[in-house]
Amino acid sequence: MSDGSSAWEKRVKEGLFQEERFTDEMKLKVLGAIERRPRRIAGLWPRLAGTVAACLAALLLVVYWPSGSVDTARPQGAAAGAEKAMTFQPLEARILTKGQTIYGSDPDILPGLSNKYSPLRNTGYVEQIPLTDIELIDKKEIPGFGTTLRYTLINNEDLPKSDKNGIIVYFGFVIEGLSKPGQLFHYGFGYLDGDDFSATRLFGQEVLKIDRQQCRIDGEACAFYVKKDEGGVSTFAEFDAATYERDLDGDGREEAIVATHKQNQIYIFKEEHGRLQWASVREALGAGNEDRLVYDEAAGLFEVYTPSAEQGDGVRIYAYTQDNKLAEVVQ
Repeated sequence: MSDGSSAWEKRVKEGLFQEERFTDEMKLKVLGAIERRPRRIAGLWPRLAGTVAACLAALLLVVYWPSGSVDTARPQGAAAGAEKAMTFQPLEARILTKGQTIYGSDPDILPGLSNKYSPLRNTGYVEQIPLTDIELIDKKEIPGFGTTLRYTLINNEDLPKSDKNGIIVYFGFVIEGLSKPGQLFHYGFGYLDGDDFSATRLFGQEVLKIDRQQCRIDGEACAFYVKKDEGGVSTFAEFDAATYERDLDGDGREEAIVATHKQNQIYIFKEEHGRLQWASVREALGAGNEDRLVYDEAAGLFEVYTPSAEQGDGVRIYAYTQDNKLAEVVQ
């Protein structure tokens, strides 16, 4: 690890659950979310769909970084509502290994989630190439991880250099104490902005998150999680949908909250001994096909929007409890 890791680790740990309580700031966020419920939207579902789509688009643009102690227990002053148990089960999916190919015709691992293999990866370490083989475009320091670089290839004849625009932009990493002298980890390609990279934690691991909001032609985002160890740099996990990290149950290991564009699913993933457990928020809440699910990343809350021609559009808000339940938040 680099010398910056300890400071970054301290910052991350400050964002983990300390005890089961709700801060005044969190209370205001929740009550504000309740107060913002749609009053009555002229009975037309298309209009609601547009509103929710705009909300989802706004959520996808936020990269969450925990600061301070944040709990998702029920806020003080809010009455106890119904509780729905989250039932986790082992994910039955193949593990992608180095050399295997992913085909678009392969079945999705879960309804609405475009992953064809388990999100956990076992594809080995990223190769290193000489710095003399690249023409640097820009670079950015990621505290606690290293330096990300965007570049084109100039000397390596074994790697492709052109696309429809005549050039391919790659990205990779230089990590002090881990990169070989005069070399970099050659990770992948894509037109990424600086804000697409962030240091975070997932499943108890310190990772670099690569967040792509425009990832698939079907409108899905995707998130890659890269880890480093004494052996080098490797892909830890990859989700083919908008993904957020949060320690929902207070065990010190961050779950992955995955919100899909297709079929409007929200899944929660836990990792145990190198295998994933999953649960469906839609299934736990018994939400109907007409209900729209939204994950409020800033507040860590789950919202269900239900259209009604007679009474306007209603919203139910749920907080995740440390005993793996969704507790309704009511005034």
